[in-house]
Amino acid sequence: MAASHAPGSSTTAGPHERRPAGRRPLEQSSPALDSLSSSGSPQALAVGDIDGDQKDDVVGQRAINGLHLIQTWPNLIATPEFATANPDMVGPIADIDGDGRGDLITTDTVDPAVRAIFLDGPCSQAYAVTGPTTTALLAAGDLDGDGKADIVAGQTQEAVAAILRSGA
Repeated sequence: MAASHAPGSSTTAGPHERRPAGRRPLEQSSPALDSLSSSGSPQALAVGDIDGDQKDDVVGQRAINGLHLIQTWPNLIATPEFATANPDMVGPIADIDGDGRGDLITTDTVDPAVRAIFLDGPCSQAYAVTGPTTTALLAAGDLDGDGKADIVAGQTQEAVAAILRSGA
């Protein structure tokens, strides 16, 4: 006698595997491989929507001969690099100024500061923090609901995190 199964019930797929009735096992495939053209080898990368088109873009950072360079790839198309005055390390991308385009949040190992680099300028705004931070301790999100991302910067030598409100 053949067994009947209700929609959404499981059938036996193998000796130890169960899957919903009517579904095929997932096929293994290789992801498509694209590449980013660059002027040099990036030391750090971040992904987020920097041009307001609702699609994620790529931002890279590298240092060469004492210059600290940022390069962006909106829609995966390379733009010219630009230099920053500080040894910025790439952190998250978030809309700090509420214009619908993501801004790059950075920190550096020289001074205890966090910077928002407005990539549509480019220009930057520095926020002083009490101690050094790293990109692993940077996060951003709209904490107060004003439509602008706020920055949370953990301190490497402190048991606190600074909340830098961009809407104030």
